[in-house]
Amino acid sequence: MAVRAIRGAIQLDGYGREEILEGTAELVAAVMSRNELTPDAVISVLFTVTHDLTAEFPALAARKIGFHDVPLMCAQEIRVPGAMPRVVRLMAHVETDRPRSQIQHVYLRGATALRLDIAQLSPGGRPPSPRCLPDGKRILYRTGSNWRCELLMTLPRVLVIGAGLIGTSVALALREHGAEVWLSDHDPATARLAADMGAGAVVPDLRDAKGIADIALLAMPPAFVATELAHAQECAVADVYTDVASVKSLPVQRARAAGCDLETFVPGHPLAGREKHGPAAARADLFLGRTWALCPLPENAPAAVDAVTNLVVACGADPVRVDAATHDQWVALVSHAPHLVSVAMAARLAGPSAPAEALRLAGQGLRDVTRIAGGDPELWAQILSANAVPVARILQAVADDLAATARVLASSAAGDTAADDAVTRLLDRGRAGVARIPGKHGGKPPELTMVQVVIADQPGELARLFAAAGAASVNIEDIRIEHSPGLPVGVAELSVRPAEVARLLDAMDAGGWPVRRLPGDHVPLSLLL
Repeated sequence: MAVRAIRGAIQLDGYGREEILEGTAELVAAVMSRNELTPDAVISVLFTVTHDLTAEFPALAARKIGFHDVPLMCAQEIRVPGAMPRVVRLMAHVETDRPRSQIQHVYLRGATALRLDIAQLSPGGRPPSPRCLPDGKRILYRTGSNWRCELLMTLPRVLVIGAGLIGTSVALALREHGAEVWLSDHDPATARLAADMGAGAVVPDLRDAKGIADIALLAMPPAFVATELAHAQECAVADVYTDVASVKSLPVQRARAAGCDLETFVPGHPLAGREKHGPAAARADLFLGRTWALCPLPENAPAAVDAVTNLVVACGADPVRVDAATHDQWVALVSHAPHLVSVAMAARLAGPSAPAEALRLAGQGLRDVTRIAGGDPELWAQILSANAVPVARILQAVADDLAATARVLASSAAGDTAADDAVTRLLDRGRAGVARIPGKHGGKPPELTMVQVVIADQPGELARLFAAAGAASVNIEDIRIEHSPGLPVGVAELSVRPAEVARLLDAMDAGGWPVRRLPGDHVPLSLLL
């Protein structure tokens, strides 16, 4: 018998306790099965999890499936920008008769991409045959019927059609990893600006770009996706196509009606953006840790879906699969309707009912509510038109709530005390809804305490504040700043975990900052956003 070390990893489908236990059990079972082991042969197992998994110890899953007397240990990994999220890893030391060359290291689901050099062995110990794209490029592998994804071994060549905020941000993210990126836009000046920012090289005419890319990414409003897809496919610029439009049903319907090749077109939508637009607003880190919806079609080739998934991961995003119709209903609730609500409130400030003297009283609450109202009106008009029915349904429900509240407030002003209860019920429902919004990394919002710090309005003050918190080993989960009109100071509201409050207060006091902890219960992070 020899002692061997076996490595393994799995990417989970979610952040919750059940996902951790089920995923860990699947990984452990695969390691044991592929290496023909029993728990008696296991000496010890070290589990590690990415920093976003905090709901449960993975070792509990091993205990539940028979590792009763095996020493187990769990650890959390360091934070690395752009690292794959939701990953459980293990290192198992076992006694086995197998030679080192026959040990089966196990990488499941999206984690296969972490170690393509050792994760590709089939259960029999032989490398599989490569899977080829239609033009014969040997860039995709699969391990067998149990492997849930196929991934590009190298970064693909990408053509970005539409060099606005999202398209240029995708290009910058890929260029940071050394990918070959090409740019195309109807406005040559826009494409040149993106190229000058380091996003890639300009393609003047798609008709001269046959086979230039592995993946073409269409970055334009929903109404134009089908037309651009048909043109790009006619020019045969890429093997696989995807888009980033914020509505999915309309582009798919029009692409199908136009006779586009849907085998190679995988609709997508990154849930990321800014109030600004154009290539000058683009950022390479725009997608880090953000959800990127993928809406595979029945016609899609599996290789096309996996190629686009790999592109999403390369941008630092978290791919989530959902059908097009469901996607449109969900984004109407979490994005499109909230934008219109923000715009409607901001519009109240543009008329005579909002004199300049009144706006001098505006605080952070008004800024929070109206922040996203500054988006590009032309772009948003196209988005809302493309998703009109789901958005209208939600707006009507919001309007009904507001109309009912207006009626009971009028009754309250007339002395009806029962109306106050109706308003309180709506406020309670709102608070409950906010508490359901996921916190960082999509997990449950942590319980936080807010600490207010008075800071001078001068260069370097925030840097000094963060440095002091870091030196005290305090992680600032969130920050917002209230400026004092007419005074050269502001109030920084720092949200930290309750166990770190005392250390933060000591650090602030030592640095000479006036501080106070807000009274009341701990506040979920989502309530502070």
